[in-house]
Amino acid sequence: MGRVLAQYTDIVGTSDYELDRTFVYGNGINDVLVMFLPEDELDENANDDFLSFVDAWLADPNSADWNASWDSNADSIIDFADFCYYASDFDTPDIVETDYYYLKDALGSVVGLIGGKFGRTEEREFYNYDIYGQPSETSTAGNPYMFAGMRYDAELGTYHTLHRTYSPQQGRWFQHDPIGYADSMNLYEYVASNPMTYIDPKGLNLYAIGGTAESHADGYNTERVYRYYEGDGGPRVGKGRYFYDGVGTKKYKPHWFKPIDIFRKLRTWDENLSNMATGKEATEITNRVKKRICKDYCRDKNMQINIVGWSRGAASALEVADQLNEDGCCCDGTTVKPEVNWLGLFDAVEMTTNSMMAEDIASNVKRADHARRTQKVGAWAKQLIFPRVSGETNSSDTVLTTKDFYWKDGRKTSHNDIGTKRPFLRWMMQRGEKAGLTFDWKHYARDNK
Repeated sequence: MGRVLAQYTDIVGTSDYELDRTFVYGNGINDVLVMFLPEDELDENANDDFLSFVDAWLADPNSADWNASWDSNADSIIDFADFCYYASDFDTPDIVETDYYYLKDALGSVVGLIGGKFGRTEEREFYNYDIYGQPSETSTAGNPYMFAGMRYDAELGTYHTLHRTYSPQQGRWFQHDPIGYADSMNLYEYVASNPMTYIDPKGLNLYAIGGTAESHADGYNTERVYRYYEGDGGPRVGKGRYFYDGVGTKKYKPHWFKPIDIFRKLRTWDENLSNMATGKEATEITNRVKKRICKDYCRDKNMQINIVGWSRGAASALEVADQLNEDGCCCDGTTVKPEVNWLGLFDAVEMTTNSMMAEDIASNVKRADHARRTQKVGAWAKQLIFPRVSGETNSSDTVLTTKDFYWKDGRKTSHNDIGTKRPFLRWMMQRGEKAGLTFDWKHYARDNK
């Protein structure tokens, strides 16, 4: 959030280049908010104000980025209504319009561009698209972002994303899907041939690991992060995300000629109790997650890896990152060590008997966020697996944020609070967005009415 990219143009006949325009982004790789042209002489204070607003984007009173001064309508969230209210204050008037603000639809397509200094009608652009994204007109202001937020090449009539080039005339990609047949038997198909509902913006994979006795059906915070990331029923294709049930969730499997076997049921129940007590099943889960990541990474080495977990699932997430850093993946006979873009940890705890789990953040992790309980009693009195505080970095300068949570009335939070309650889910999703992930907030709002 608050990412700024500058676009430069070569000066013909020289080896020099000059600034062409600057873009400010919100959440995700295609979520552009503002375009600044170089002729603009920004008012320094107004520019600082705008970047402050971007930092507070989608924050609520429970988040670390909350800034009440940007909540124009007092609805306890910094959103598009506040953006519209303050947009005219973000710069000082000039003769030439050089600040353009983007309007988007639910699919993320840019449907309009509005001058931010004066709001003059002649400096407004609006776009329409056919079903596969062919724009009705190109931008006279030099806006390159169009259908589904993708970058449009007006000369070639194609869209360019991180990994592939898309043709709206043909409604297909020019390159095959880097994840192979995992999503469709048609390697060149665009969003399951349903571009009115889905988008396919980038190669960010999410691997979610449940906590002790947490299964997919429980719907706790780890599963919700998985659910709202490229959400079920939301505006994204549901690929590139995986959920792994936590320790102690093995299911009874009846024998083919003994459909009811009380002893097998009891044995499965006893195994689950043992695994919940010791966490020893975490090794198996960790190996499964790493194997899946390596399979995906060997298909697409530009893929960004994101791992989230609760309790022992968070400890497994740390171990997966450590194994990727130490052992790497074997791709076509060559060992490669992938980088982990983000670790999201809901109150990571140490294993009772399994000492193989990592006790720190591996140096291949770019960003890590840890939500911790404040109630530390009995068996949960110690939390040795993640002792460092927010702002500290390891040898590879991992950006680490650790937050110890209390309820609004001052009560301490428990381990189950962190893993199951909504305020901590929202914080983790906001932290994930700072790492470049996108979530279906409309789906989140529907579930939390």
